[in-house]
Amino acid sequence: MKLALLQEKQNRLYDFFCGETLRFDEVHALQNQMIEQNFFLMEEASTNAEFLVTSEAINFPGPPEWLDFSPWELLVGEYDVLNRRLSQFAADKGIWLAAGVYRPLPDRTMRNSLLIINRQGETILTYDKIHLAGSEKKNLIPGNTFGCFDSEFGKIGLCICWDMQFPEVCRILALGGAALVICPTWGWEAIYANARAYENGIHVAGAMAVPFNGPIQGLRTPSSIIDPEGGILAMAGAESAEILYCDIDLHREWDIHRIRMEDRRPELYQPIRGVI
Repeated sequence: MKLALLQEKQNRLYDFFCGETLRFDEVHALQNQMIEQNFFLMEEASTNAEFLVTSEAINFPGPPEWLDFSPWELLVGEYDVLNRRLSQFAADKGIWLAAGVYRPLPDRTMRNSLLIINRQGETILTYDKIHLAGSEKKNLIPGNTFGCFDSEFGKIGLCICWDMQFPEVCRILALGGAALVICPTWGWEAIYANARAYENGIHVAGAMAVPFNGPIQGLRTPSSIIDPEGGILAMAGAESAEILYCDIDLHREWDIHRIRMEDRRPELYQPIRGVI
Protein backbone atom coordinates (compact mmCIF):
# COMPACT_ATOMS: atom_id res chain seq x y z
CA MET A 1 0.00 0.00 0.00
CA LYS A 2 1.50 3.31 -1.08
CA LEU A 3 0.16 5.72 1.54
CA ALA A 4 0.37 9.52 1.46
CA LEU A 5 -0.53 11.79 4.38
CA LEU A 6 -1.29 15.40 3.36
CA GLN A 7 -0.05 17.81 6.02
CA GLU A 8 -1.59 21.22 5.36
CA LYS A 9 -0.41 24.62 6.63
CA GLN A 10 -3.38 26.37 8.22
CA ASN A 11 -4.30 30.04 7.80
CA ARG A 12 -5.87 32.52 10.22
CA LEU A 13 -9.29 30.90 9.81
CA TYR A 14 -8.01 28.36 12.36
CA ASP A 15 -7.21 30.97 15.02
CA PHE A 16 -9.50 29.96 17.87
CA PHE A 17 -8.32 32.92 19.96
CA CYS A 18 -8.50 35.66 17.33
CA GLY A 19 -10.87 37.84 19.39
CA GLU A 20 -12.35 39.57 16.34
CA THR A 21 -15.50 39.10 14.31
CA LEU A 22 -15.02 37.37 10.96
CA ARG A 23 -17.28 38.27 8.04
CA PHE A 24 -18.84 35.79 5.63
CA ASP A 25 -16.81 36.91 2.61
CA GLU A 26 -13.56 36.88 4.58
CA VAL A 27 -14.21 33.38 5.91
CA HIS A 28 -15.24 32.13 2.48
CA ALA A 29 -11.96 33.34 0.97
CA LEU A 30 -9.87 31.74 3.73
CA GLN A 31 -11.84 28.49 3.43
CA ASN A 32 -11.29 28.37 -0.33
CA GLN A 33 -7.58 28.96 0.22
CA MET A 34 -7.38 25.89 2.44
CA ILE A 35 -9.39 23.74 0.04
CA GLU A 36 -7.17 24.72 -2.88
CA GLN A 37 -4.03 24.00 -0.86
CA ASN A 38 -5.32 20.51 -0.20
CA PHE A 39 -6.11 19.89 -3.86
CA PHE A 40 -2.59 21.07 -4.74
CA LEU A 41 -1.15 18.53 -2.29
CA MET A 42 -3.53 15.85 -3.58
CA GLU A 43 -2.43 16.49 -7.16
CA GLU A 44 1.23 15.97 -6.29
CA ALA A 45 0.59 12.99 -4.01
CA SER A 46 -1.54 11.18 -6.60
CA THR A 47 1.53 10.66 -8.79
CA ASN A 48 3.39 8.76 -6.05
CA ALA A 49 0.73 7.09 -3.89
CA GLU A 50 -2.53 5.17 -4.19
CA PHE A 51 -4.20 6.02 -0.86
CA LEU A 52 -4.31 9.69 0.16
CA VAL A 53 -5.36 11.01 3.58
CA THR A 54 -6.06 14.70 4.26
CA SER A 55 -6.00 16.36 7.65
CA GLU A 56 -9.17 17.11 9.59
CA ALA A 57 -11.95 19.30 8.12
CA ILE A 58 -10.33 20.79 5.01
CA ASN A 59 -13.46 22.95 4.53
CA PHE A 60 -13.54 24.31 8.09
CA PRO A 61 -15.96 27.29 8.24
CA GLY A 62 -14.23 29.05 11.15
CA PRO A 63 -14.68 29.16 14.94
CA PRO A 64 -18.42 29.81 15.48
CA GLU A 65 -17.79 32.16 18.41
CA TRP A 66 -16.02 34.63 16.11
CA LEU A 67 -18.44 34.51 13.16
CA ASP A 68 -21.20 37.02 12.41
CA PHE A 69 -23.18 34.28 10.62
CA SER A 70 -24.08 30.62 11.07
CA PRO A 71 -21.26 28.35 9.79
CA TRP A 72 -23.95 26.00 8.48
CA GLU A 73 -24.95 28.72 6.01
CA LEU A 74 -21.48 28.74 4.50
CA LEU A 75 -21.14 24.96 4.41
CA VAL A 76 -24.50 24.18 2.88
CA GLY A 77 -23.80 26.33 -0.14
CA GLU A 78 -20.44 24.71 -0.88
CA TYR A 79 -20.49 21.14 0.38
CA ASP A 80 -22.09 19.37 -2.58
CA VAL A 81 -19.63 21.06 -4.97
CA LEU A 82 -16.67 20.01 -2.84
CA ASN A 83 -18.00 16.46 -2.48
CA ARG A 84 -18.39 16.07 -6.24
CA ARG A 85 -14.93 17.52 -6.81
CA LEU A 86 -13.33 15.07 -4.38
CA SER A 87 -15.12 12.14 -6.02
CA GLN A 88 -14.14 13.27 -9.50
CA PHE A 89 -10.52 13.69 -8.45
CA ALA A 90 -10.35 10.15 -7.03
CA ALA A 91 -11.92 8.72 -10.18
CA ASP A 92 -9.70 10.72 -12.56
CA LYS A 93 -6.52 9.74 -10.73
CA GLY A 94 -7.62 6.18 -9.94
CA ILE A 95 -6.69 6.54 -6.27
CA TRP A 96 -8.31 6.04 -2.88
CA LEU A 97 -9.02 9.21 -0.93
CA ALA A 98 -9.81 9.76 2.76
CA ALA A 99 -10.99 13.36 3.05
CA GLY A 100 -11.75 15.12 6.32
CA VAL A 101 -14.69 17.51 5.98
CA TYR A 102 -17.31 19.42 7.93
CA ARG A 103 -20.62 18.06 6.69
CA PRO A 104 -23.87 20.07 6.89
CA LEU A 105 -27.12 18.16 7.36
CA PRO A 106 -30.62 19.25 6.28
CA ASP A 107 -31.69 19.89 9.89
CA ARG A 108 -29.04 22.68 10.11
CA THR A 109 -26.67 20.58 12.20
CA MET A 110 -23.05 19.81 11.30
CA ARG A 111 -20.78 16.81 11.68
CA ASN A 112 -17.01 16.42 11.59
CA SER A 113 -16.68 13.61 9.06
CA LEU A 114 -14.26 11.47 7.10
CA LEU A 115 -15.23 10.48 3.56
CA ILE A 116 -13.76 7.28 2.12
CA ILE A 117 -13.76 7.48 -1.68
CA ASN A 118 -12.60 4.56 -3.83
CA ARG A 119 -10.80 4.49 -7.17
CA GLN A 120 -14.12 4.77 -9.02
CA GLY A 121 -15.01 7.97 -7.19
CA GLU A 122 -17.65 6.29 -5.02
CA THR A 123 -18.03 7.33 -1.38
CA ILE A 124 -18.14 3.91 0.25
CA LEU A 125 -18.18 5.10 3.85
CA THR A 126 -18.83 8.31 5.77
CA TYR A 127 -17.49 8.26 9.32
CA ASP A 128 -18.64 10.90 11.83
CA LYS A 129 -16.29 11.81 14.67
CA ILE A 130 -17.50 10.11 17.84
CA HIS A 131 -15.58 12.01 20.51
CA LEU A 132 -16.04 15.77 20.22
CA ALA A 133 -13.51 18.10 21.85
CA GLY A 134 -13.88 21.56 23.36
CA SER A 135 -16.29 23.87 21.57
CA GLU A 136 -17.15 21.10 19.09
CA LYS A 137 -19.62 19.86 21.70
CA LYS A 138 -21.62 23.07 21.24
CA ASN A 139 -21.47 23.20 17.46
CA LEU A 140 -21.39 19.65 16.12
CA ILE A 141 -23.38 16.44 16.42
CA PRO A 142 -21.25 13.39 17.35
CA GLY A 143 -21.34 10.13 15.47
CA ASN A 144 -22.40 6.88 17.11
CA THR A 145 -20.92 4.28 14.76
CA PHE A 146 -17.33 3.08 14.46
CA GLY A 147 -15.80 3.23 11.00
CA CYS A 148 -14.06 0.23 9.43
CA PHE A 149 -14.00 -0.96 5.81
CA ASP A 150 -12.46 -3.56 3.53
CA SER A 151 -10.12 -2.49 0.75
CA GLU A 152 -7.76 -4.14 -1.70
CA PHE A 153 -4.96 -3.34 0.77
CA GLY A 154 -6.63 -4.86 3.83
CA LYS A 155 -9.12 -3.70 6.44
CA ILE A 156 -8.80 -0.07 7.53
CA GLY A 157 -10.29 1.64 10.59
CA LEU A 158 -11.10 5.32 11.05
CA CYS A 159 -10.57 7.94 13.74
CA ILE A 160 -10.72 11.72 13.72
CA CYS A 161 -8.44 13.72 16.04
CA TRP A 162 -9.80 13.43 19.62
CA ASP A 163 -11.00 9.87 18.93
CA MET A 164 -7.37 8.73 19.13
CA GLN A 165 -7.18 9.77 22.79
CA PHE A 166 -9.59 6.99 23.75
CA PRO A 167 -8.03 3.48 23.67
CA GLU A 168 -11.43 1.85 23.28
CA VAL A 169 -11.75 3.17 19.71
CA CYS A 170 -8.63 1.55 18.27
CA ARG A 171 -9.26 -1.62 20.29
CA ILE A 172 -12.75 -1.97 18.80
CA LEU A 173 -11.40 -1.31 15.31
CA ALA A 174 -8.60 -3.85 15.81
CA LEU A 175 -11.10 -6.45 17.05
CA GLY A 176 -13.05 -5.72 13.88
CA GLY A 177 -10.03 -6.70 11.83
CA ALA A 178 -8.46 -3.33 11.06
CA ALA A 179 -4.75 -3.65 10.24
CA LEU A 180 -4.41 0.14 9.90
CA VAL A 181 -6.19 3.04 11.59
CA ILE A 182 -6.01 6.39 9.82
CA CYS A 183 -6.63 9.63 11.70
CA PRO A 184 -7.07 13.09 10.14
CA THR A 185 -6.31 15.59 12.88
CA TRP A 186 -5.24 19.06 13.99
CA GLY A 187 -3.78 17.73 17.24
CA TRP A 188 -1.63 14.69 16.51
CA GLU A 189 0.19 13.42 19.61
CA ALA A 190 2.54 10.55 18.89
CA ILE A 191 2.53 9.50 22.54
CA TYR A 192 -1.03 8.27 21.97
CA ALA A 193 -0.47 7.06 18.43
CA ASN A 194 2.47 4.87 19.39
CA ALA A 195 0.48 3.46 22.30
CA ARG A 196 -2.60 2.71 20.16
CA ALA A 197 -0.42 0.93 17.58
CA TYR A 198 1.58 -1.07 20.13
CA GLU A 199 -1.30 -2.10 22.40
CA ASN A 200 -3.28 -3.45 19.43
CA GLY A 201 -0.48 -4.63 17.14
CA ILE A 202 -1.73 -2.52 14.20
CA HIS A 203 -0.48 0.31 12.00
CA VAL A 204 -1.63 3.83 12.90
CA ALA A 205 -1.30 6.89 10.65
CA GLY A 206 -2.16 10.50 11.46
CA ALA A 207 -2.43 13.35 8.93
CA MET A 208 -1.64 16.46 10.98
CA ALA A 209 -1.95 20.17 10.11
CA VAL A 210 0.66 22.85 10.85
CA PRO A 211 -0.84 25.63 13.01
CA PHE A 212 -1.25 29.01 11.30
CA ASN A 213 0.87 30.86 13.88
CA GLY A 214 3.93 28.64 14.12
CA PRO A 215 5.39 25.14 13.93
CA ILE A 216 4.01 21.97 15.45
CA GLN A 217 5.44 21.83 18.95
CA GLY A 218 4.95 20.65 22.50
CA LEU A 219 3.14 17.35 22.90
CA ARG A 220 1.86 17.65 19.35
CA THR A 221 3.88 16.03 16.61
CA PRO A 222 3.91 16.14 12.80
CA SER A 223 2.11 13.67 10.57
CA SER A 224 3.45 10.17 11.16
CA ILE A 225 2.98 6.49 10.44
CA ILE A 226 3.50 3.97 13.25
CA ASP A 227 4.10 0.23 12.89
CA PRO A 228 2.42 -2.48 15.02
CA GLU A 229 5.37 -2.55 17.43
CA GLY A 230 5.06 1.16 18.15
CA GLY A 231 7.98 2.21 15.96
CA ILE A 232 7.87 5.29 13.74
CA LEU A 233 8.01 4.31 10.07
CA ALA A 234 7.88 7.89 8.78
CA MET A 235 7.36 11.40 10.17
CA ALA A 236 6.94 14.76 8.45
CA GLY A 237 8.57 18.05 9.40
CA ALA A 238 7.08 20.46 11.90
CA GLU A 239 7.04 23.79 10.07
CA SER A 240 5.36 23.59 6.68
CA ALA A 241 2.93 21.87 4.38
CA GLU A 242 4.27 18.50 3.33
CA ILE A 243 3.35 15.12 1.87
CA LEU A 244 4.47 12.13 3.92
CA TYR A 245 4.85 8.92 1.94
CA CYS A 246 5.20 5.36 3.20
CA ASP A 247 4.82 1.83 1.81
CA ILE A 248 3.13 -0.55 4.24
CA ASP A 249 1.94 -4.14 3.93
CA LEU A 250 -1.40 -4.66 5.65
CA HIS A 251 -1.45 -8.36 4.79
CA ARG A 252 1.63 -9.13 6.86
CA GLU A 253 0.86 -11.05 10.06
CA TRP A 254 2.35 -9.57 13.22
CA ASP A 255 2.86 -11.77 16.28
CA ILE A 256 2.22 -8.81 18.58
CA HIS A 257 -1.27 -8.40 17.13
CA ARG A 258 -2.10 -12.09 17.49
CA ILE A 259 -0.86 -12.17 21.09
CA ARG A 260 -2.73 -8.99 22.05
CA MET A 261 -6.00 -10.37 20.68
CA GLU A 262 -5.66 -13.99 21.86
CA ASP A 263 -4.67 -13.15 25.45
CA ARG A 264 -7.61 -10.88 26.14
CA ARG A 265 -10.15 -11.84 28.84
CA PRO A 266 -13.27 -9.89 27.85
CA GLU A 267 -15.42 -11.68 30.43
CA LEU A 268 -13.61 -9.56 33.07
CA TYR A 269 -13.91 -6.23 31.31
CA GLN A 270 -17.35 -5.12 32.48
CA PRO A 271 -15.93 -2.26 34.64
CA ILE A 272 -14.76 -0.50 31.49
CA ARG A 273 -18.44 0.11 30.75
CA GLY A 274 -18.96 1.59 34.18
CA VAL A 275 -20.58 -1.63 35.43
CA ILE A 276 -18.96 -3.15 38.53
